Amino acid sequence: MKSTLARNVQQAPVPSAKKRSPCRGICHIIGGPYSRMCGGCLRSLEEIENWSRYSDEERANILRLLPLRVEQT
Repeated sequence: MKSTLARNVQQAPVPSAKKRSPCRGICHIIGGPYSRMCGGCLRSLEEIENWSRYSDEERANILRLLPLRVEQT
């Protein structure tokens, strides 16, 4: 059975890489000391911090990884 987090992330639309941010407004930090990420958008803290500096290609690569992260939660 999928966790509530996995269901919430899968149900929310993922924006294109050219849009501002995949933030879904349900931010909370999950994970251990070496793998902390936002439970709302599943980006790492580093990805959140650097999102505005990433190229469209870098953002697209991160967005492609998000479904894999849902499976790991």
